[in-house]
Amino acid sequence: MPGQRHPDQREKDLVELARRYLQGETQTAIAEVLGVSQQQISDDLKLIRKRWRESALRDFDEAIAQELAKIDLVESEYWQQWEKSKLPKRTKRNEDGMTEKGAIVKEVTIEENKCGDPRYLDGVMRCIERRCALLGLDSELKYQDLSIAIGRVIQAGYVVQTQAIAA
Repeated sequence: MPGQRHPDQREKDLVELARRYLQGETQTAIAEVLGVSQQQISDDLKLIRKRWRESALRDFDEAIAQELAKIDLVESEYWQQWEKSKLPKRTKRNEDGMTEKGAIVKEVTIEENKCGDPRYLDGVMRCIERRCALLGLDSELKYQDLSIAIGRVIQAGYVVQTQAIAA
């Protein structure tokens, strides 16, 4: 639309042009309705298409950033649960006993060391794989964090047993 129009009116005209274009009207027909040349419509359509591309890229980048933030949150929770799953399990029970004064009941705490639940490490791996896929890093995934965690478990003298997980 001609450059001497008010910027607000120009934006309204561009919205109207885009609406008519998307509805299949020809450039010539749109030009007649808006009172401008077909060349002006062609130039404005170039601007509109450029805005659409930029908006799509921005929306795409924003969507990726949002998904990455979700993955980070889930991975953080998996790591926290992994650490909790390695804590010793404490159970309390009462035991009957005898003393010089007679029968007593004493509370006994039993502590059992645990090596951690490998399902949490599997969750970490799924987060890493998903992040790499979103970022296009499918070539070689980096398993450094997982390798460190498994190394610590093995170093502590535990045997890591995994179960086959159905795909």
